[in-house]
Amino acid sequence: TLRVHGNPMVERGRKPPQAAIRAVDFERVPAIVAHGSIVGGRPPSSKGSTARVTYHATVGRWHYTLVEEIRPNRKALALKTLHKRKREMGSP
Repeated sequence: TLRVHGNPMVERGRKPPQAAIRAVDFERVPAIVAHGSIVGGRPPSSKGSTARVTYHATVGRWHYTLVEEIRPNRKALALKTLHKRKREMGSP
């Protein structure tokens, strides 16, 4: 996630613009999972791929989207990706 979403220049160019992920954002993962909304799960898209769960949460001035892979053999969830963008004014 840091390798892909940690570069501020790349993230500003995305549509919609996002903010680069920093180490402190990983400290927020438990709060995102505990207080975020599960907005959907996705079944495996092809043979060998894994099912996923997506969370949305607002923490402070940031809106986060966190995606976890379901690893049934290990009975665990694993962080797949993490995005953040500034919260829009007036939104909860």
